[in-house]
Amino acid sequence: MPVEPVEILKLIIGLIILTIPGYLWSYIFLARLTHLERILFGFLCGLAFFTISTFALNIILNIKITQTIVWLLYIFYIIPAAIICFISILGYQLPKITLTYFKNKTIIILILILSFSFLMMFLPHLLNNYYLPFHVDEWVHWRYTQGFQDYGSITFIDPYTGTSTSTHTEIGFHITNACIQWISTSTLSTIFVFMPALIGVFLSLTAFVIGQRVQRKFGLEAAFLIAFIPTSVRALGPSFYVASTLGLLLLLFIIWLGQVKKIQSISLIPFFIFYLFIVHPTTALAAIGIILVYSVFIAIDKEYRIALLTGLLCIFPIVIVVLFTTQWNYLIEFFITSITGTTYPPNLPNISVSFNDLGLLTWVFLIIGVCLAFIKEKVLLRTLSISLIAFIIVIGFYDKLGYGIQDIYERMFLYLFLLVVLIAGYGLSEIRRILIYLLKKKKYQHIKKRIKNIDILIPVILAIVILLIAVPAHLDTPYYEMITEQEYETFTWIQDHIHEYRDVNHTYTTAAVNPYKASPFSAVTGLYIISSTMKPLYGYDLHEKMQTFLREKCTNTNFLDNYQLSVIYGDANNTNLTMIHDKVYLYPGLKET
Repeated sequence: MPVEPVEILKLIIGLIILTIPGYLWSYIFLARLTHLERILFGFLCGLAFFTISTFALNIILNIKITQTIVWLLYIFYIIPAAIICFISILGYQLPKITLTYFKNKTIIILILILSFSFLMMFLPHLLNNYYLPFHVDEWVHWRYTQGFQDYGSITFIDPYTGTSTSTHTEIGFHITNACIQWISTSTLSTIFVFMPALIGVFLSLTAFVIGQRVQRKFGLEAAFLIAFIPTSVRALGPSFYVASTLGLLLLLFIIWLGQVKKIQSISLIPFFIFYLFIVHPTTALAAIGIILVYSVFIAIDKEYRIALLTGLLCIFPIVIVVLFTTQWNYLIEFFITSITGTTYPPNLPNISVSFNDLGLLTWVFLIIGVCLAFIKEKVLLRTLSISLIAFIIVIGFYDKLGYGIQDIYERMFLYLFLLVVLIAGYGLSEIRRILIYLLKKKKYQHIKKRIKNIDILIPVILAIVILLIAVPAHLDTPYYEMITEQEYETFTWIQDHIHEYRDVNHTYTTAAVNPYKASPFSAVTGLYIISSTMKPLYGYDLHEKMQTFLREKCTNTNFLDNYQLSVIYGDANNTNLTMIHDKVYLYPGLKET
C-alpha cells in the first residue's frame, strides 16, 4: 500500500489546521450558525483563501509562491480572527461543544451517515485493493500540481514535455492541492487517494446543513442520499480526485451561502464563485445559473433587496475574469458560441444513466419532492427543481440534437445527480411526515400500537431498500488501473534517486516509457515524456515507434539519439544502456547540456 497511516494522519491534521482560522472568522462574519456550519465554513474558507491569495500574489505582484509564502499567509489569516474572537470572549462567552452535543439523536445519526459517505466514496479503492489514482485525469492533475509547486507560478513550463509554457484552465485546483500538501506535508499520493472520500464527507455535511435550514427539515435524508452519487470512468464523479469533485462541493456550499440570506453571506458569493471558476469553470457557470434562479424566487418572495444583491454579485466574478484575465477567454467564447447555435461534433460516446446507481426509490422520491416543492415550499426547493429541469433539457438537447458542448454535457450529469439526491431527500422526509400524520388518526392507532416506532421504521426500511439496490450497482462499476503498485514504487525510486546520476553533461530528464503509462510515469518521476496515448495526448504519432522500441528491448540506439532520450523504463538488451534499478536504464551516450 503506497499510503502509510502516518501520511493519512498528517493529511487530517493539515486539514484541521487549515479549517481553524475560517472557523474563527465565521463568528465575525455570521453570528448565528451551528457548529457544523462553522466547520464547513472554516474548511472551504481556508481552501478559498489560500488559493485566491496565492493566485493574486502571483498574477498581480509576480511573487513566486512557495511553502514559506503559504505559511506567512496562514499567519496573516489566523491572527486577526484570533484577536477579534479573543476580544469577543471577554465580552461574551463563545458557544462550546459539550459531550451532551454528541448524545443528540440527530448528531449520532449524522455521524453514521458521514461515515457511510466516506466508505462509499472510498469504495473503488477498497473494492479493488488499489491505493493509487484510477483515472488518467487524476494523474494529469497530479502532474500539474507539481508544475505549480516547482515554478511557484500559475504559468510554468509544460511539466510533461519541458518545452512550451502552460497555464491550465483549472489552475485553482492545482493551487489548492499544492497548499494542502504544503500545510499538511503529506504526499500527493495520500491527497489523491483520500481527499475524494473526505470531500464526500463534506458533501454530505453540506447537504445536511442545507436541509436543516428549511422549515420542513430534510438534512439527514439528503446527507444519506449524497453517498450514492455515482462515479464512472466516462462521467467522472466524487470518488475521483479531479477538479469537478471539489467543484461539486463548492457548488453546494454556494447554494448554502445564498440560503443563509444575510448580507454577510451574500457578499461572500462572488469570492467563492471566483474560486470555483479557477478550480472548474463549467461548475462555476452551473452555480451562477442556480443562484440566478434562486434570486428570481427570492424576488417572488418579495425580498427584493436580497434578490437584487444576490443576482448581481453572482455574475460579478465573470466580469472580473473577462476584464482582467486571458487564459479563460477561449472557454467563454466557446460557451457563448454554443448557446447561439453552433454545434460541436462529439469525440466520445454519449453517457448512459443507470437508475440503479441512485436506487430506483430515489427517483420516486425525486418526483414526490418536485411535486411537493411547488405545492408546499417556496424558494430553495423550487430553485433546485427548476435547475434540475434545466439540466435535463441541456442533456436532452445534446443527446438528441447534438446541440451544445461535450464538456458541459458531461459535467451536467454530476450537477443533475447532486440535485436529484437533494430533492429526493426532501421527498423521503415528506413521506416520513405523512406517515406520522396518518398514524395520529384514530383509524390507524391500532397499527401504531402493534408496531412501535413505525413512523421511524418505515423510512429506515426504505433506506435499506435503496442500499440493497444502489450498493451492488456501485460494486459492479468497472475501473482501470494505469499502473501497478509495484510500478509506482519503481517510479518513486526514480524520483528519489535520479539526481544521484546527473552531472553537467547528463541531466537525465527525458524518458522512454510505454505511452499508455506515460502520464502517471511523468507525474511520479517528474521526468519528461515524448509520447502518450492517454491524457495528455503528447506525441501520439510516435506511440507506435515507442512501443516498437520497447518491444524490441531498446536495441535501437538511433531512436534514443533522434529523440534525445536518456532514461528508459522497460526490459532492455542494449550494451549502451546502464541498468540502475529493476527495468530502469540510463543512456549516458547522449551528451546533454
